[in-house]
Amino acid sequence: MLSGMRALPFACAAVVATTCTPPAPPPAGMDSSVLVDERGLSTALICPGATGCANAEGPLRAGAATRAITPPVGEDQPPVWMAGFDIGRQATGMHDEQWARALIIERGDTAVGVVVLDLIGLFHDEVQRVRAAAQDAGLDLDTVFVVTTHVHEVKDTMGMWGSSVGDSGIDPPYMQLIVDQSVAALTDARAALTPVSMRVGRGDASPWVRDSRQPIVLDPTVTALDFVDDTGASRATLVVWGNHPEALGSDNTLLTSDYPHYLRTEIEERLPGTVAIFAPGLLGGLTTTIGLSVCPDGAGVDTCPQGSFERAERIGREVGQIAAEALTDAPLVAGALAFRRLGTFLTPTTTPLALAFQLGMIQRAVWDEDGERIPEDQIEFLSIDEVIAGKIRVGTELSTLSLGDVELTAIPGELYSELWLANEDGSSRVERPEGGDLPSAEPEPAFSGLVRAAPVSVVLNNANDALGYVIPAPQWDVDEPFAYDPEGQYGEQNSLGSGTAPALVEALRALAALRLP
Repeated sequence: MLSGMRALPFACAAVVATTCTPPAPPPAGMDSSVLVDERGLSTALICPGATGCANAEGPLRAGAATRAITPPVGEDQPPVWMAGFDIGRQATGMHDEQWARALIIERGDTAVGVVVLDLIGLFHDEVQRVRAAAQDAGLDLDTVFVVTTHVHEVKDTMGMWGSSVGDSGIDPPYMQLIVDQSVAALTDARAALTPVSMRVGRGDASPWVRDSRQPIVLDPTVTALDFVDDTGASRATLVVWGNHPEALGSDNTLLTSDYPHYLRTEIEERLPGTVAIFAPGLLGGLTTTIGLSVCPDGAGVDTCPQGSFERAERIGREVGQIAAEALTDAPLVAGALAFRRLGTFLTPTTTPLALAFQLGMIQRAVWDEDGERIPEDQIEFLSIDEVIAGKIRVGTELSTLSLGDVELTAIPGELYSELWLANEDGSSRVERPEGGDLPSAEPEPAFSGLVRAAPVSVVLNNANDALGYVIPAPQWDVDEPFAYDPEGQYGEQNSLGSGTAPALVEALRALAALRLP
C-alpha cells in the first residue's frame, strides 16, 4: 500500500488487504535541486541541512504577488466546463478573477515558495510541473508548496467535470497557463522580497461553517500569518480556514473564486498594501457553507440564500474580519524557517475512481505494485477489477513547513476533522460505529500528534495533490446497513479508498523520522 521511505523502517496499513510496495534503496544524499527520484516520486528533503539549503540563518524575508488565471469565456471561446458539482455545467461568464497567489519565504540558504490557486484541485503531476518550471526560471527555491482553494465555481482541472460522463474537462492550454502564471507570480514574489517579522492570530469562525456528515466534528479556527516589514506595513497575509468554497451552489454558471474572493478583499482593505492569500484548512467531514443561515432577518428568514453572491460576500467578509482582528496587538516575531518533504505511494481502490481512470477522465501517472511506472498509453487498458484489487499506485507527497512557533502540515487531499483533531488527553477522535464496513479497523491516531509539536499547529488541505476525501478507516461506510444514516452518507465515492488514512499515518511517521544522510 505504501512505500517505505529510504533508510527508514517500512510498515503497511493492517486494514488494507493489498500488497505493499518494497522500499527503495537508501539515498546517497539530499539535494534540493533534485525534484524527483528514479521512480518519479518527490525526493525526500530536509531543509535546512540538505545540499542547496545548508542553513536558515540571518533575517527572515518574504515577498508576495498575484497573477490572474481566469480562463476566457465567450461565444468565440471554447466551452469552459465548471468543476465541483454536476457534469456538464458550462460557464456563461465571469463574476470575479481567479488567481495564482504566491508567497516566498527565505532565510539564509533556505527558500520556500507557496502558490495558492483558485482551482478545484491539481494533481501531483501538475505540481511537479510547476516546480520544474520554477527551477527552469532560475528562482532558486528549495521547494514549492502548491495548494488549491477547492473552489467549486471554476474551470475543471481534474478531468471529472467535462461535458458528459467519459469526457474529460481538461484543457491542456489552460493547464499550461496555470503553470506559467504560477511561475510568473513566484517571480514577482521573489522581486518583492524584503526583511520581515511575522505575527500570528487565531479566531473562531464557527458561525460560518458546519459539518454536514456524521459524526459531527469540526474545527472552526481561522489562522492568519501576517508578514510585516520594518515600517510596520503588512506585505503578505496568509489565512487558513477549513470550509468548502461552494456558497454559490450548483446553479451558478459565473466563474468566481466564491467566498475567498471577499475574504481576501476584506483583508486587503483592512491591511493596506498586503497581498492576501487564502488556503483551505480541514475540508473533509464535510465542512461546508450549505445549510447555514447566513443573513437572517427579524423573522429568521435567510435573506442571502445558497446560490447568491450576497451569501459568499457575507461569509468571506465576516471571516476576513475575524482573521484581521485576530492580528491586532499580536506580537512580532522573527521565526525560524524549515521544511520537510517525503514522496510516497498510495493505493486507489474505489469503483468511481477506477471508472475515471479507465475512461481517461483522470490523467495522472500511476505505478504498478512493484513501484514501476506504467506507461501512459497502457493506463486506459487497466481493468476496473485491477484498480479495485489494489494493483496500481499513485505517487503523492507529505510536507511540513515550520515558521517559528507555527507548524503547517500539507495534506494531499480533504482530511476529515476527526483525523486531525485530538481529545484533550491526546487520544483519537475517530469513532468506531456499529455498521461500518471495517469493524476490525483500529481508529487512526490524531494526525496533529504525528508532526512537530508547536504552539500553533495548522493543516493545509488539497496541498501538493488532490486525492479526494481522507476518511477514517473505521468510519468507511459503503455497504448496508449504514452506520450513521439509514440512507448512507456522501464521501466515499470521492476518496481513494479505506486504506488512505492508515497509509498517511505511516507516511507522517516516516516524515517525522526522516534524517539527513
